[in-house]
Amino acid sequence: MIYQENNVTPPASLHFDTNFYAYLAAFILLPLSILYGAKFYMPGKYNDAFLSKEVTGCVKGISIVVVILHHLAGKISGPGHFFAFTRYGYLAVSIFFFLSGYSLMSSVIANPAYIDNFFRRRFTRVYFPVIAVNAITLVLYRFIYGYNWSAAGILKNITGVELIDPVLWFVNAILILYVVFYIAFRFFSRRAGIILVTAYSLFYFIICICLGYGAWWYNTAFCFPMGVIAAYKYKELTGFMQKNYMALGAAVIAVFCASFYMADWWPRPEIAGMLPVISAAACACMILVLLFKRNYTALAAAVPVIILSAYYILKRWNYPAYSTGFAVASSISCVLLMLVFLMKVKIYNSLWAFAGLISYEMYLVHMKVFNIYFSYLQVKQGYSIYGFLAMVIITAWVLNKLFNYINRQGRDAEAVIPVVQTADDDPV
Repeated sequence: MIYQENNVTPPASLHFDTNFYAYLAAFILLPLSILYGAKFYMPGKYNDAFLSKEVTGCVKGISIVVVILHHLAGKISGPGHFFAFTRYGYLAVSIFFFLSGYSLMSSVIANPAYIDNFFRRRFTRVYFPVIAVNAITLVLYRFIYGYNWSAAGILKNITGVELIDPVLWFVNAILILYVVFYIAFRFFSRRAGIILVTAYSLFYFIICICLGYGAWWYNTAFCFPMGVIAAYKYKELTGFMQKNYMALGAAVIAVFCASFYMADWWPRPEIAGMLPVISAAACACMILVLLFKRNYTALAAAVPVIILSAYYILKRWNYPAYSTGFAVASSISCVLLMLVFLMKVKIYNSLWAFAGLISYEMYLVHMKVFNIYFSYLQVKQGYSIYGFLAMVIITAWVLNKLFNYINRQGRDAEAVIPVVQTADDDPV
């Protein structure tokens, strides 16, 4: 990529006189809007459809907004309390991976023939929008910033071989997972397919570490096979959670809080050194919860005790380790925490349903809109983040309508193609 001088540049950071408006959006409006219209279940009652399409749609909408706030927080200089959102991004991504795996496996279970047209349907809905948005971005960046690419550079950026937008790493990761999923459930049994998908996630995890990729590439990788397994064992999962809800909830909360804190503060040697023992202790506790039939509450209460004990022991040892294990544990426990929450609180309102409907398009465009909105328009005031979010939503909605129209035209074209019957065809 060649850069030509121009009167505008993409903003490296933002500085607002006050972050009041960011705080208002992130810490007040967001939680209130999530709980608006929510249904709470009394003790002994559970939401049996806690992973229904309408609920997961709202969850996707909430997750994409958290991702956007995460990237926005990383761009604000001196974010103050808004800095918290710089730590939450990978947790939202873990939910996206889980829901992707769950949705695909649920579709296969509901309709085994779904896998036959898998590539055409999924790649059309996922990859074509990427190509279209990247092409539009190249044109806009050429005129706004003076960027100029070679023919090879244009091809690489449009196809995603090179990331014009670094946040689009998720697309590359999920497309590869789609390929693995298709192979696993097209040519193998369901049990073997689950093993293959899980094995690939482990392989992907190791390869990314060996290649020196950023942690965000791989610390949520295991949430995709979690979604596949959750769909495959949905009845068993639901029954187990309802039977042991209080103990499971306490254990999940304890593991999540501890692992998230450790992942967040891993540069401290005394905290980073807890990785081996904490991971082993957390796994041991979860195994015990699954195996034993009694005294779940005591086992759940033992989790923070084990974690604190390991902390003080390893603080003295100063054992070197990394945050990756804690991030993996927190991403997995975040998904479990979401399931525990949704079993007691049914989230649904039209606002988040709409956000979920256009969540993918919001993900594709939000950083492009950020660059144009805060550089070309030279927006400086703190309340401008609402204009930014509005522009993201409008752009995503327009693209969603466009892509859906193109997909419908493609399906209609296929429907009118005449079928030539041969001697071997069944007349039916």
